[in-house]
Amino acid sequence: MTMGTNISQTTAFHKADNSTTILNDLNYQPDRSALDFSEFPVWNATTLTHLVGDNPPMHLRLLEKFLASAQNQVDIIHSAAASGDTVTLHKVAHALKSAARTVGTMQLGELCHEIESAGKTGNIKYCITLAAQLNDVFEAAAEKIKHILN
Repeated sequence: MTMGTNISQTTAFHKADNSTTILNDLNYQPDRSALDFSEFPVWNATTLTHLVGDNPPMHLRLLEKFLASAQNQVDIIHSAAASGDTVTLHKVAHALKSAARTVGTMQLGELCHEIESAGKTGNIKYCITLAAQLNDVFEAAAEKIKHILN
């Protein structure tokens, strides 16, 4: 970044390989291929065991609560994207990211991380692009979790 660059006009885009590209356009919208989260597991069933130990009844309760609250958060993210509310996008994506990573839904966690970052910088176009993937990524995780719950 050169001297005189308005930091509020700079966006850092974190790539899957952990490198960072600095973008000077808040209206940046990557091509769809840049939004591939398939390198992350849809759901890692061992994550909860690592966090809370081998306690299947607790895992089931946490997963049930996650599915109920995550669906609500996904709906809020879609509404916020549609209305251009980047503050809500940032906050709700942050909360969903944390919950997703806690229960092991890593693709969802990474997608929410991107939405959170885009919302924080006010990049509504990128938020909308990312939110378009949210239902598919959430449903893939929910399907795997529901298989365990049933």
